[in-house]
Amino acid sequence: MQRLVTRSDTLQQSYWLHLIGRLYYWLSGWTMKGGMPDVAKSVIVVAPHTSNWDFFVFMMGSFVLQIRGQWLGKHTLFVGPVGWIFRKLGGIPIERSANHDFVSQAVKAVEDSTAITLVIAAEGTRKKSDHWK
Repeated sequence: MQRLVTRSDTLQQSYWLHLIGRLYYWLSGWTMKGGMPDVAKSVIVVAPHTSNWDFFVFMMGSFVLQIRGQWLGKHTLFVGPVGWIFRKLGGIPIERSANHDFVSQAVKAVEDSTAITLVIAAEGTRKKSDHWK
């Protein structure tokens, strides 16, 4: 499993990314209220994950809040020229075709970290659903 990057490992997000996120929310007509709690470890549940645009909205929100959450994505997203970008944005590739007991490894990584924000899409699919999995 790839080592999760903790808050202490990350660089402060740039002022420009913060402005880009704020501009996106302003242009979209959305308002972001609140912020991140002042805790070392947190899990953010994003739901429902029904569109590929959800990732973009999440990234803009993380720019506004100036956080770098670690998120899980299927390993095929991390190949080719965009793979390094997704890793830089906090992505963790996972192999879904084999049982690697990823949940236990993710729990252990959170427990072993001094500071981390793990972002999980509750639905885990982009299909419309009446209930969460």
